[in-house]
Amino acid sequence: MKTLLSWFIKLVFALALTMVIAFGAAVFFKAHIDLIAFKAPIERVASDTLGRPVIIEKSISLVVSLKPTFLLESLRIGNPHGFYHETFLSLEAARIQIDLLSLLLRKIHVENMIINGLDITLEENENGRGNWI
Repeated sequence: MKTLLSWFIKLVFALALTMVIAFGAAVFFKAHIDLIAFKAPIERVASDTLGRPVIIEKSISLVVSLKPTFLLESLRIGNPHGFYHETFLSLEAARIQIDLLSLLLRKIHVENMIINGLDITLEENENGRGNWI
């Protein structure tokens, strides 16, 4: 029984060490992770949060490092119901780099942001409410 417990502790330690080494390697080599498989859940969460449709038309990916970078191509955010234009915001590409250490402290610190092809349509509905609210 004592040997079984000893092997279990060694296995858990080896697994934890392997995960730390894998994460360290991903950070060191700046692993590029394609998030297209998670596109639908990301769109759903963003749509629910903003209260309007969010569509990622091409790709979304993440470069893992101490300053992770999100890469996004062709994003469209719709207007709420009751507005003339269908689209509130569209962009061709975005690159957003955040600080991982700040994120662990529950703060978002944007290190660098590059946005190409940004188009925002600001308008008011019949009640005088703006689509930017």
